[in-house]
Amino acid sequence: MNKTTILYFALPALALCSCDNDGDRGTVLKPAEQIELSAAESRASSALNDFGLEFFAKASAEADANNDNLTLSPLGASMFASLISNACDDADASTIANMLGCEDRAALNSYSAKLVNRLSTLDPSSKFSTANSLWHQNGTSVTEAFADAAKTFYGIEMFERNFDSPNTGDEITRWVSNHSSGLIKDFEASLTGDMTLLNVIYYKGIWETPFQTKNTTKSTFNGSSKTSTVDMMHNTSHYAYAYNEISDAVKLDFGNGAFHAILVLPAENSSLTAAQLSEIINAGYATNYTVNLSFPKFAYRQTKFDITKLFTDKGVNLNNIKVLDNGGRFDSVIQEGLVQFDETGVELAVISSSGPISPGPGNEVDLNFNRPFYFFIREGSTGSMLLAGKINNL
Repeated sequence: MNKTTILYFALPALALCSCDNDGDRGTVLKPAEQIELSAAESRASSALNDFGLEFFAKASAEADANNDNLTLSPLGASMFASLISNACDDADASTIANMLGCEDRAALNSYSAKLVNRLSTLDPSSKFSTANSLWHQNGTSVTEAFADAAKTFYGIEMFERNFDSPNTGDEITRWVSNHSSGLIKDFEASLTGDMTLLNVIYYKGIWETPFQTKNTTKSTFNGSSKTSTVDMMHNTSHYAYAYNEISDAVKLDFGNGAFHAILVLPAENSSLTAAQLSEIINAGYATNYTVNLSFPKFAYRQTKFDITKLFTDKGVNLNNIKVLDNGGRFDSVIQEGLVQFDETGVELAVISSSGPISPGPGNEVDLNFNRPFYFFIREGSTGSMLLAGKINNL
């Protein structure tokens, strides 16, 4: 009898360490290098970015309906989908490819491998790591096709353990804690099935333009279902800025500019579709605006969030994914994690995206994130989205 198997993603833990430095930003950093992609890998990258944004927008709409906050890892979801395409027959692999918008499994694998190997090397002032592991019950064996692809392209670790022993759960908890630099210390995996697949993405970055802690003040956040008092950070700088009739956005670089955050403030009482989010995220950002930015200092813990339906709605039958030779099927996909924003900064080189929106002549603009907003953490050269979030209430 097949037992329930759950895939867990520990979401990117974005840790921004507090700093009150008014002048000295430390060592000048070299400009970020781009991740070089083949033509096929570029097509895979574009397809996965589109998939990730659609994936997030659907989950965000559900969160909005319940006045909930949400953080998801589009990178984690797309990497998982690419990985499991190596553990099914051609028909199911084609279904997964259609979901991702890319029929080239080899390109999906090689692109994922480049992300695994290169994201950690782009910015010496930031810290990025990703780790994958498969835990399977004593006496079961991993299929050769899956093992080969998982080790070659995704650097997966494989552990055969006694799932009836409490030591196994403790070991998994330590593994997650170690690979999230201790930010996720209390992770508990379900060991009711034959296997558990884990992906941990960890990122720590520092702002290029710091928020000074002396400027942080108490302020009102007008949430979708409640009003609260928050610590609001303030800064005025020539941030990269874009807007349209339904939203404003500002781009804040980390470190040498390899990674950046995009903060999107929609019109009041508005939610954005995947197409609208794509338009503003990929806009032509202007750097000739002086932006008076107010943004809340906050931490949010995403508890176990079931994203299974986002796969099954695309026709992916997780029960057909064959990782083990003698049983073991996926039937749930879950993400959880921690994100926190506060004040910090170092020097960087700016990287901007191109798109349909281009602000006009430079001016001064006030952006006060005192109501529901979106945030995205991306790698600049590929647009790979480590984290996507919607905050409705604080």
